[in-house]
Amino acid sequence: MQTPPPTEQLINIVTARSGWRWLMQAGDLIGRYPSAFVLLALVWTLVAYVRLVPVLGLLALVLLTPALQAGAMVAFARAANRDRPQPGDLFAMLRGPQRPMLLQLGALLLMWFVLAVIIISMAVAILLPELVQLQNLQELQVEDLPLGSVWVLLMISVTVLALLSLAFFTAVPRVAFDQQPPSRTLPESIRACLKNWRALLWFGLAQLVVATAAWFFIFLLATVSTVIAGQATAAVTTLITNVVMMLLQVLVCGGQYLAWQEIFPRAVQPVDRESAPPDDHGQFIA
Repeated sequence: MQTPPPTEQLINIVTARSGWRWLMQAGDLIGRYPSAFVLLALVWTLVAYVRLVPVLGLLALVLLTPALQAGAMVAFARAANRDRPQPGDLFAMLRGPQRPMLLQLGALLLMWFVLAVIIISMAVAILLPELVQLQNLQELQVEDLPLGSVWVLLMISVTVLALLSLAFFTAVPRVAFDQQPPSRTLPESIRACLKNWRALLWFGLAQLVVATAAWFFIFLLATVSTVIAGQATAAVTTLITNVVMMLLQVLVCGGQYLAWQEIFPRAVQPVDRESAPPDDHGQFIA
């Protein structure tokens, strides 16, 4: 059995504009099969309603998130090969051999999320005890808070959440498609992102532009529906809003999938529809 090359040799350094291009290319793939991706986003939205179950629902959703993200990436792999994505692609990785490692990744995501909440809560208690003593947030006077402590708390929060994002940026496709263990992919993802920090900045800028456009669409939709039908369409508007936001998450998954292909070029294997393992319906899984 051949020994895989060291991690440092696997990581490719891409141009800064690559980050913008990842998201735009993901958008182009969605544009090939818009109805298919909207349907996939709708299914994911309905699955996400499990979070309404107290405590256990949210825990289950976080645990499944890497597997669902990988399933969205399967849909992009299909679209890249001009094969129409299916709603069931969202669950493709839960049916494959990658499931145990993706669930491990989900468990680590859950642990990291809980740790982030603990760290930020401790920082609030130490730096801004005024917030802890408040019985009602409406009593808060922002001008009474020490500006220095607010900035320190903000930096701590941004750092914790940034590390979380960097750790999982390429970890999901590495586990799902390269079948690498989470213990390797998480620190590897941080190194890869730090080496390509310029591309990540452009990727974040592209997300900001797309998210702003999406929020404008949602605001316009809500305003028009309220003027025309009052509160009668509130439930439908809420569902459309959730689907649009989930479609943004699907778009980001596509960008991560394309980023993985460029940052780990030797890890990419071409999708062969004849040799790829079939799912329960005889359709290939990338």
